[in-house]
Amino acid sequence: MSTSSAPAWFSVPVPNAQAATRVICVPYAGAGASVYHTWARALSVAGIEVRSVQLPGRENRLREVPFTAMSTLIPVLAEQVAPWTDRPYLLFGHSMGALVSFELVRELGRRRRPPPVTLYVSGATAPQVPRDDSLLHILPDDALVREVSQRYQGIPQEVFKHQELLELVLPALRADLTVMETYRYKAEPPLPCAITALSGTGDARVTAEKIVPWGALTASAFTTQWFDGDHFFLHDHRDAILNRLRAALDPITL
Repeated sequence: MSTSSAPAWFSVPVPNAQAATRVICVPYAGAGASVYHTWARALSVAGIEVRSVQLPGRENRLREVPFTAMSTLIPVLAEQVAPWTDRPYLLFGHSMGALVSFELVRELGRRRRPPPVTLYVSGATAPQVPRDDSLLHILPDDALVREVSQRYQGIPQEVFKHQELLELVLPALRADLTVMETYRYKAEPPLPCAITALSGTGDARVTAEKIVPWGALTASAFTTQWFDGDHFFLHDHRDAILNRLRAALDPITL
């Protein structure tokens, strides 16, 4: 498993060493840091630096072996994130990225690093809620692609047309699904930071009953926000989400 130098672990399209605040983003299963690149440009206008986590096995880290267990991913990721918690920050994760972000806050706490102002968990069932889906990571390639597409609309149609592209995407996707599906929640004291849960009204797998339990995992404020759309609502509602992030940091930035 590669634990290459810190710069490889982040994509920072608009670096700002003088930024008063940061947003650290963790992508969803199979995705890379580039899914948040437009966020960086939009938030830079407000003086907020966006650091998007780049996990091994995708994009510029394609040749590296991806992680397949939360227990091995989190300590390494926390080591890379810790230096960037030196000023107020938000932590945002979507789907798998939300679970990773949750465990990351726990690990940062064990290392006595500051928690985020708010943890944003997007498109994700609360970790203590039992899974009721069949496992995807054990399926053959064809079945895996079909099931992911049906459940989440998560693979662009153009990818299906190019076997070479599928072969590049599948190892990271399968590894990330393994991280998600083999993860087991362990009860610990609630987080000291606020949690905001975001979800799409058309996401049949992440319902209110699965979102609300996030509230039990914080000793601070808990809020929810719903958006029209399916599991990947965040792409259609980028501006609304960024406005919320900006507002959360405004009192600090100003």
